[in-house]
Amino acid sequence: MDFDNLVLSPCMAAFGVTVLVTPLRSQPSAQPYTAEGIYDRSVATVMLADGSEMASTNVTLGIRLSDFSIPPREGDKITLNGNAYKVDALFPDGQGGAELKLKEIR
Repeated sequence: MDFDNLVLSPCMAAFGVTVLVTPLRSQPSAQPYTAEGIYDRSVATVMLADGSEMASTNVTLGIRLSDFSIPPREGDKITLNGNAYKVDALFPDGQGGAELKLKEIR
């Protein structure tokens, strides 16, 4: 089964957003380029021992690996929705896609 074309491609067409990739680590001499990804932002709340809560925001970008000759890697910069992020980790899913964990650059 060609999961990339049957599932990832239609999902990217429906939910993808355009991002700017600055390949600081994956291709240090290359120019920034645009790419498509599926953006997600979630909040995780953890209850601490003293009863207080701590919240953390998780930002991810799902990509199709076939869209990249060289995929982004840790340390590359992604700009989306006017915010700049550093790629903190890349997790291939084994089906032709990958999830980029992003950390906001302030």
